[in-house]
Amino acid sequence: MGVTINKVEADKTIQEKPKLKKVKDTLLNGMPVAQVVDELGELKKRLVKAAQRMKPMEKSYSILETSVIEWVDSIKSADQGHICMGEHYAMDVTEKGNSSKVTNPEAVFKLLNKVEKGLAVKLMTFGIGDLRKYLTPTQFESMVKTERTSKRQLKFQEK
Repeated sequence: MGVTINKVEADKTIQEKPKLKKVKDTLLNGMPVAQVVDELGELKKRLVKAAQRMKPMEKSYSILETSVIEWVDSIKSADQGHICMGEHYAMDVTEKGNSSKVTNPEAVFKLLNKVEKGLAVKLMTFGIGDLRKYLTPTQFESMVKTERTSKRQLKFQEK
């Protein structure tokens, strides 16, 4: 499959979202863009309907999963798993996952800097939400670089 990159020019009218004039309107080995858009829109509509039909099953699964996990928690320690057998399936309930947390950040900071000067600063990470909480918008903008790196999304409206 090939992709044709279409050159577009912004419409001169001022709007919330600029209209794009198509210079070349084929995509994917000559398939018309309109046909691709309609196919994607129809598939998206079917996927949404399928997801809605799955919700009751997901709720039932979640309720049963919680019950089994609570039962295993009551008979096994956190570092022990448990195998349950059914007529058609075997299920391995794993041990609980680990979670670690630094309990004395000041001591860690000092020890890391003894290993290598400035090492603690090199290894530091901050949650962006935490930075927004404690910095002014001007401080935040001057210290945090924001780039558009995530994947584009397709949004549909049925005509």
